[in-house]
Amino acid sequence: MDKVDRLLERMANMHRTGKSVVNISHAAAALSMEILDSDLPPQEKSASRLSTEAFLLLGAGTDPLTRNMFVIMYYVLADQAMLERVHAELKSVISRPYSPVTLAELEALPLFTPVTQSLYLVHMNPDFLPEPKKFNPQQWLDNPSLKSRYLMPFGRGTRQCLGINLAYAEMLLSIARLLYQLDMEVFDVVKERDIDVTGDCFNGVTHDDSPGVQV
Repeated sequence: MDKVDRLLERMANMHRTGKSVVNISHAAAALSMEILDSDLPPQEKSASRLSTEAFLLLGAGTDPLTRNMFVIMYYVLADQAMLERVHAELKSVISRPYSPVTLAELEALPLFTPVTQSLYLVHMNPDFLPEPKKFNPQQWLDNPSLKSRYLMPFGRGTRQCLGINLAYAEMLLSIARLLYQLDMEVFDVVKERDIDVTGDCFNGVTHDDSPGVQV
């Protein structure tokens, strides 16, 4: 962390004196230049502010995506009927295991309606969903009004996550390839330990002794 702070402090100082920061790190420069070039007051352009923004983007772009992907993989692989249905839908747009497929084609598949785990109290409320703890994508297809009213994994309104479209694209393309090209089954997964949410740490977290989802 100290190393990152020193790098960002150097970038901020170079920017204030009119020196180019591109040679330091293309990635770091691209991440921070919008703030440094903005009309924000000087105190909002500190190394501490840049560091906070960088780690926020890093966390938001990694942990939520991986958490949702391994939960989805578990529920699909643990239900043979669901796995067969997903395979059947994928075969309609992917002729061979390594054939190209577009995001638009995946988004049009019924079972690939994006459903992720977030805003826990809303999504787990039995007043909204009859069986909130059951993995049942069909309920969203049978009742489209549920999606428009209660599906909000990325929030709603002006504070909605900026990465919503990128996250959906990454999940759809990755899950489609994994399920279509690889023959997998869950291994030594205990749902209560490895899947069910036991705490809140920005993402829903599982038990400390969970090894994750193994296949």
